[in-house]
Amino acid sequence: MEAQLVERERMLGELTPWAHANLATDEWWARTYPYWQEIAPGAKSCIEVHLTNHGLSPTSAAVEPVLPDGWVCDSERSSLRVEVPARTDGMVGAFCRVPDGVARAWITAPSDAAAGRYAVPFRLTWDGRYLGQYRHALVDVR
Repeated sequence: MEAQLVERERMLGELTPWAHANLATDEWWARTYPYWQEIAPGAKSCIEVHLTNHGLSPTSAAVEPVLPDGWVCDSERSSLRVEVPARTDGMVGAFCRVPDGVARAWITAPSDAAAGRYAVPFRLTWDGRYLGQYRHALVDVR
């Protein structure tokens, strides 16, 4: 059974343009945290993009929030580019041997933001390949 799984991984690797087959099968290798949060009008908030690298070598990544009109990203406080180590653990924390890469976007809603739910998509560039608006987070203004 193990030999069959190794062979399937090899074959899938030949079918995908990724450095490792798991990037084609792991739906959550790029994810936002928190996915959903509540803020007040005019409040600052941080949204992280966690990035798992299944590959055998480090990879550079860049994220860019696509903000609603009037919202701003604090580029000095944010860290939108990150080097993701090889073979990360798939999670973030002090307990991880090789934690995932984390990009952070500090955003501010306008002080006159209308109450409601806002989607904040993130454009992702992975190893020089632009992937478009790959993930999003939800922000409720209350």
